[in-house]
Amino acid sequence: MLREGRKARTVEASLVQGGKPIARCTAVFLRVDPALNAAPVDRTPPRLGPDAGRPIADVARRWSPFFTGVDTRTVDGDLLKPGPAACWFNLERALVPGETNSALVHTVSAADLASGISAVVNLREVTFVNADLTLVFWRRPRAPWILLSSETHVGDHGTGVARGTLSDLDGAFGACEQTLLFERREKPVRDGG
Repeated sequence: MLREGRKARTVEASLVQGGKPIARCTAVFLRVDPALNAAPVDRTPPRLGPDAGRPIADVARRWSPFFTGVDTRTVDGDLLKPGPAACWFNLERALVPGETNSALVHTVSAADLASGISAVVNLREVTFVNADLTLVFWRRPRAPWILLSSETHVGDHGTGVARGTLSDLDGAFGACEQTLLFERREKPVRDGG
């Protein structure tokens, strides 16, 4: 617990491997008032559902181990071409063996692909890392299908940002953002990974 306030609680968790922290998560939980409806909640379902999506190409599946155990359906854009894209994700494998994935786990796994599905560089020549991932929810997501619509913007010194909107079958519920660091590959990747 980092801070316990009247309107917000801030907590932090660290993932440690070999005695060294390798990841950190900070979360802010806001006090809610179930009786308050400040404005009507938009429950407009997405234009295209997962059944209307195209499975990802095998070459894209081989580029990233993320896509094994994740049913991915592209509804806008093309993962093999630069530009914005939208994909439905259903995390079919358990994040923790023996545990059922929560709606939060489904959402975070989808949000982590914001830069991957909306890449604006030639992935055969340039790679990038996500320096961080920020998520904001305005309502609780409903799993298992999570839609991520994202777009990447690149700066002039090897940095950038990917921004996305997160939806479920009931409509938009959150947003995500990743800061990016781009690097030229030592050897370009050929088709087939």
